Amino acid sequence: MAFQRRSFTRGDKMKRYFTGALVLTCVVLAASCGSSGADSGRKIVLGGLFADDVDPLSRKELYGVRMAVEDMNASGAFSLPVEVATRSPALGDVIDQQRVKDGVLELADVEGAVAFVSGHGGESSFTQNDVTNQQQYSNFVRCANTANEPTSNLPGFDARADYTDTFYRTVVDWSYHLDFGAWFFEQKQLFKIGLIRIDDQVGFLAMQYIRQKIEELSYKGFELVFDKAVSPGAFVLEDNRQWMDEIITLSQEGNVDVTVIVTFQAQTNDIIKYLTENGFRSVLFLNTSSTTTDLFTIATGIPNWLQTAGNEIYSLNPDNYHGPYGEQFLERFRQEFGEEPSPYSATAYECAFTLGLAMLYAGEPEPTRDGVWQNMKKFKESERTQDEVDVGIGADEFARAAQLIGEGKRVNFLGSSGRIIFDENGDRPNQGMCLYGPNSSVTAWEIKECYDENLQRL
Repeated sequence: MAFQRRSFTRGDKMKRYFTGALVLTCVVLAASCGSSGADSGRKIVLGGLFADDVDPLSRKELYGVRMAVEDMNASGAFSLPVEVATRSPALGDVIDQQRVKDGVLELADVEGAVAFVSGHGGESSFTQNDVTNQQQYSNFVRCANTANEPTSNLPGFDARADYTDTFYRTVVDWSYHLDFGAWFFEQKQLFKIGLIRIDDQVGFLAMQYIRQKIEELSYKGFELVFDKAVSPGAFVLEDNRQWMDEIITLSQEGNVDVTVIVTFQAQTNDIIKYLTENGFRSVLFLNTSSTTTDLFTIATGIPNWLQTAGNEIYSLNPDNYHGPYGEQFLERFRQEFGEEPSPYSATAYECAFTLGLAMLYAGEPEPTRDGVWQNMKKFKESERTQDEVDVGIGADEFARAAQLIGEGKRVNFLGSSGRIIFDENGDRPNQGMCLYGPNSSVTAWEIKECYDENLQRL
């Protein structure tokens, strides 16, 4: 990827069947190591369930967490060293739900575990909830750093109806995706909508949201012309050829204006490859979970397909570098790791940094779950104070936050993606979105336009 102020190209090559079906989960742990030896001692461990071994995007999000840990240590704010430990949920090239569950359990059951960060994990949200919905883990704070979390709109799933102040996310929720999509489709006069979704709980929720939105806007002419569900496993062409041929025929008869694709990366490339190579006529609109960085390498027919009037392809992702520290983060990431960050490297950093601030607020010599759980709510909109002091990214800013908090003052974190504030459900409101399309050579994604929360072009 090559970031500019308002544009970047997503050029990473990714595993064909894995990219966005990946879980990124960071867990903040305060653990003790052995009691013998010169190097023994207690420490704070920032652990993670990352597919960084097979996925460049997850690896770059892990880099964001490492940057936050570096800043915590360099700040001198904690008497204990902070370290990073990781686990991978990958089984071959695909996500394995048992490995997700075992990984979260293994990290959550470590003595002193206090919180975790999750992202790129819409397909694993329910599996993670199998652990965190249990009462013994009800104070195990979760911070999500990507937008692929449709369950976050339902308090009973992620925010948890029985246990409050447990779930936070640093990106916009799905309701914004749908609002933006509906607005965008209306601007372009795209009213006949098709849906291709994953055949699981996440896809079912997506279908419910989209159907509801279409029904609300039916008076404007919106209608759902097809709804096709795809297996969450690796894509098998022969199992899906019949329904794809059906919608190709529908589109060629002029019955499809835009097709919303809510799959994971294990399916997206092959679906789009088949459709674009076999005469599908429609705008394709991808959400964050279905956006892959190797799409244009796999679906090589896209350049020719785009030559037909009415055929376009777009993707939607949050604008995570529009804040005052966006350029600073980008430059530091490039210098430190020698490559471009992912769209979510910044929010991974921000999740870790915010959890660190919650630990500072708790004022405990060794951070605990209860301390983080009780103090993360200070970043909720309902808990704001008039005398808060903004702090930015970096070790000096974390040290300044520690000093201010130690003096009894309140701080507000102003990260790369903007001010970190959560609503009553733990969702972050008022974040911009960027619309992506293929670059001029149709080899990678690049930002076409960015919009604020009021759908005003930035």
